[in-house]
Amino acid sequence: MEQQKKNRQKNYQYKMTINVNMAIGIIKEDLIHMALEDNTEKREVIFKAIIQAIANNIVPIRENRHYPRSKKHPAIKYPITKKRSY
Repeated sequence: MEQQKKNRQKNYQYKMTINVNMAIGIIKEDLIHMALEDNTEKREVIFKAIIQAIANNIVPIRENRHYPRSKKHPAIKYPITKKRSY
């Protein structure tokens, strides 16, 4: 919520949204640490860190971005090395 207010102040050209791929990766790693922690204060710190990390990974929503797809060789259809992930 606070991050959305900060983003409004930055006057981005496009509307921004959370990068879902990065959010899943962050949650996948840090939620386990939070669940295993016995101390509730440390849990809160970890939870706030998760929220902050997710809020920092934002991407623009660009309207009318529908380009024709080119036919590629099936072996390089989904190159793992080119995907941005956590």
